[in-house]
Amino acid sequence: MQRLWIFSDLHLTEPSEYLYRSFLQALDEPELSDTVVFAGDIFDLFVGNSARFSSKNAPFFNQLAKLHLRGVKLFYIEGNHDFHLKEILEPHGVQVVKDEITLTTERKKRIYIAHGDLVDQTDVNYLRLRKIFRSPVLRTLVDVAPGSLIETIAGKLSRPLSQQHSELPEKWQPEDREKLRKKYRNFARQKTVQGGEADVVILGHCHDLDELPPFYWNMGYPPQHRQFLFYDAATNEVKRREFPRIS
Repeated sequence: MQRLWIFSDLHLTEPSEYLYRSFLQALDEPELSDTVVFAGDIFDLFVGNSARFSSKNAPFFNQLAKLHLRGVKLFYIEGNHDFHLKEILEPHGVQVVKDEITLTTERKKRIYIAHGDLVDQTDVNYLRLRKIFRSPVLRTLVDVAPGSLIETIAGKLSRPLSQQHSELPEKWQPEDREKLRKKYRNFARQKTVQGGEADVVILGHCHDLDELPPFYWNMGYPPQHRQFLFYDAATNEVKRREFPRIS
């Protein structure tokens, strides 16, 4: 692996929105990496293989087909807004990953990537709910339920995007943000400095734009921060990159 691009927490809703179109353009750039990891919550809601979701996101699937034909390796780590995707993504050449993945570059750097929603093991309510959502029983129900019904139920359970935007960690009290950062940074240290399982840890989920080079990066919240992460073997570094500007 020479070049790696990582996307997460875009929370895309409609192909017409600016970030969605900018994301598709980034995937279409000629210098695209040979490996792409979609690290969860790419969509604000994409559950199961409903025809409604696949039709609504046809531009994304068209782009996947192009990447697959070009020989790009594609991985999708399921998030808390997009899961039960194996049946719908694997035919497009995407390997669906439940929780985490470690990739080794040609320069032997081990890059650990996870959505990040399992970092806080003290949040038992979330972990319990996550287990229910990922269960085989719910998957069966999702497969038979109309996409419109799934959207209606999800809309009642989740916070509006405008509220998510206003609750970003950068707007929290400093001590609360520091507690959050400590959990994610310590997780990264345990994987790298202390445990030696990886050289770099990349996480998302908490929407905190944070990093401790050379071993930890958090994706932040692309709807506001407009960035994704990439690795290039030429520099042997992980860096941030802005989404393309489009008219």
